[in-house]
Amino acid sequence: MYAREFAAKALTGTADPAAIQALIKALSDPDWQVRESAAKVLTGTKDPDAIQVIIKDLADSDNLSAPKALKG
Repeated sequence: MYAREFAAKALTGTADPAAIQALIKALSDPDWQVRESAAKVLTGTKDPDAIQVIIKDLADSDNLSAPKALKG
């Protein structure tokens, strides 16, 4: 497991706005595993910014992180 992927997973359950912004930024990481981990964590938040980013990523046919995250 990579450090950035582990860091994203470690933020599961957070409501801290700074952590959520870091996860949103991680959705653009070059490593697909980091993007997928961040998307999985963000789908569990109730943060409106996170939800909007996930919706946007779902519409992006080149980004498979959000759809994979929703499948669990």
